[in-house]
This record gives sequence, structure tokens and C-alpha cells, in this order.
Amino acid sequence: MQNVANGSGGAIPTNDTLVIPFSRADRRRKIARVQIPEHCGNGHRLTVGNVRIDQRERRWRCRQCGNDRAAAFRDRQRTG
Repeated sequence: MQNVANGSGGAIPTNDTLVIPFSRADRRRKIARVQIPEHCGNGHRLTVGNVRIDQRERRWRCRQCGNDRAAAFRDRQRTG
């Protein structure tokens, strides 16, 4: 039995001696561009100061919506 590297760091056990090479372009990680609309779902304008890009989740966040959500949470906790 022969182990053939598949480019992901692991090996695929096989009895075949044929090795199929993969191009480097197939193994490169593709970075998706985040498309930011003009306004968020609540109608806030998404300007440079009002938008936060979350690179880990690859999405944008409206700062005004976040502030509103935090204020509502604090109000619920106080009146709780």
C-alpha cells in the first residue's frame, strides 16, 4: 500500500501508483470580497464611520444598529 499526498497535509492510502498533480491555483485560498450596500436593513447609511467589517465572519456590521441593540439590552437589564 502506498500513501499519496493530496496537498492538504494528509495522505490518501491507495494501491494505485498513478499520481495526479494538482495546480497551485487550486490549492490557494480564495479571499472573498465583502460587498457593502448603501444602507443597512434598518435604513442607517453605511459610511466609513458607521460600518465595521468583520473579517473572520466575512460580513459587515452597522455600528448604529449595534449601539441601538446594546442600549435596548441595557434597558431590559435595568428594568428586568
